Amino acid sequence: NTFLIAVGLTCCIVICVLLIKDGGKPPRARLGRQQGGERHHIRLDSLFEPRVIPIALIFMLFAIPYFANQSFLVDYISARHLRISSDLFFVFYAAALLVLRLTLRDLFDSKGFRFWLVVCSFAMLASLAFLTFMTNDWYLLGAGIAMAASYGLMSSVTQAQAVVIAGRERSGLANGTYYMGIDLGMALGPVLAGVLYGHLPIAWFYPLFMLALPVSWLIYLSFH
Repeated sequence: NTFLIAVGLTCCIVICVLLIKDGGKPPRARLGRQQGGERHHIRLDSLFEPRVIPIALIFMLFAIPYFANQSFLVDYISARHLRISSDLFFVFYAAALLVLRLTLRDLFDSKGFRFWLVVCSFAMLASLAFLTFMTNDWYLLGAGIAMAASYGLMSSVTQAQAVVIAGRERSGLANGTYYMGIDLGMALGPVLAGVLYGHLPIAWFYPLFMLALPVSWLIYLSFH
């Protein structure tokens, strides 16, 4: 059933893309540089946008706790012998994220990046604290809402900021660099979680992921 639902939604996405009228033609401001028989040399800045790397790293540090929790929440609950429905976390997260993005849509254009970094940092701390001390499903509700207000909102904020920093001509590379941050977080989160889960007391599992937040602030203060 899950597979069929995914296939149906994918078909809907394809139809929506085909209905888009704006072809999104890229700007041609740099075209003149490549005319006149010049050979095109592959450079590092043709593979990613250097100015977006700090943004990608900041989002990576928010993605690490999210994907660590996604991979080990069931094992964590089992290790602590809690009678909690782990699947509720993702239901709460999805519902909260939908509500937040609909209600806060105007703030995305009126508030700066630092504002969102502060809000999302405190929300991530709250989410990890809920998961650390949870004893029933109400803690999962708090953790899901706080995670939506941290990782969920930060995903939109950092992607928008990446495009603004890079400019219209390099918006494609900016998005590619941004998604590199997601991929790194998706890979490092479960790996680090596996190391912590296998070598440290379970009580330290979520608190240690809180260390990602000071590192993200260090990157921001160094490159903002």
